[in-house]
Amino acid sequence: MSVTLLKYRFDGPFNTCDAIESTEGVYAILKGSSAVLEVIDLRHSLDLNAELAEQQKREDWLGPPHAPTSIAVLYAYEYDASDFEAIIAELTDWLAITSQSPALVA
Repeated sequence: MSVTLLKYRFDGPFNTCDAIESTEGVYAILKGSSAVLEVIDLRHSLDLNAELAEQQKREDWLGPPHAPTSIAVLYAYEYDASDFEAIIAELTDWLAITSQSPALVA
């Protein structure tokens, strides 16, 4: 499965971090049904699996109506380092622009 944000294909959506690799990447925190997902936030991590496991312990994931429902990840190793930095900036700018009107992915 995959989730497309802008032109980038993220792996996921995942409901747990079990299948997420312990490597650098960007993760999108999503809310909604599998048909329509809202992007709540985008974050960069040097160890996706460890950071997401920690997030799930601290936050009430997959619970109340306002909690995230899934995660999608974009692995850094799929791109050159300089390209990946530009991708992070592009995705961050995109989310900032769409924050007034939630970013939805299908």
